[in-house]
Amino acid sequence: MLITSLFPDTPRAANALISYNNRGVGEAVPFFDELVVPLFSDKDRNGSKLMRAAIDVAREQTEGKVPSDEALLQLLRSLPMPLPGVNLESVLTPSLVAVPAPLRQSLTNFLTEPAYEALSNAPMGNIPALLLESLDVAQQVPKLVDEVEAGARDFVPTPDAMSSAARRAYRCRRTLLVQFEDDALDDSEILEGYLKEAESVMKTKRPMITVDLQRKVLGGNHLTPLLGPSGGE
Repeated sequence: MLITSLFPDTPRAANALISYNNRGVGEAVPFFDELVVPLFSDKDRNGSKLMRAAIDVAREQTEGKVPSDEALLQLLRSLPMPLPGVNLESVLTPSLVAVPAPLRQSLTNFLTEPAYEALSNAPMGNIPALLLESLDVAQQVPKLVDEVEAGARDFVPTPDAMSSAARRAYRCRRTLLVQFEDDALDDSEILEGYLKEAESVMKTKRPMITVDLQRKVLGGNHLTPLLGPSGGE
């Protein structure tokens, strides 16, 4: 929506906006000020380094590999240290964490590769591919944590700026808004009103232009788009 509004010359055949949400971070993220900010505002304890290391290990496992020595080393070094003053980077050296080549090969042949093949051909679909997509989403979390630590307390642009851009400059001729029945965070209906205002502005300059704006309401909630197809249309 923002790209179409701020860069109207960008080629765009159509837009499909699913579960559109345009709220301040305090309203969109439950307990942001009470829990998220105090928990993640300390860089030394916010856990973003551990999250990244854990995601890297999980990604290699999901691809049917035994995690590399480097990935395991970074994960272990990222763990909280219960003893103050002890530097895990000096204690955990690469040689200490290295998995012997014969053991790595055995684990690959008899555990990780067979498990990967079985999960890839599971009746419910390619499970490793779904897990990798989930990890791609999870990869964004450490970045958000670091932004909170750096002082971020709201989205950029702000909700008011987003609304203003939509009403004033949205120029896509075909737009589909998809919302879900049990989604308390959805703002698609409000956006539909803004886009109709934008259509009126556009038609004052180009009266003959045709605009196709539709809003569809489906069963589900705000997390439904993350779950993938369920067999329906």
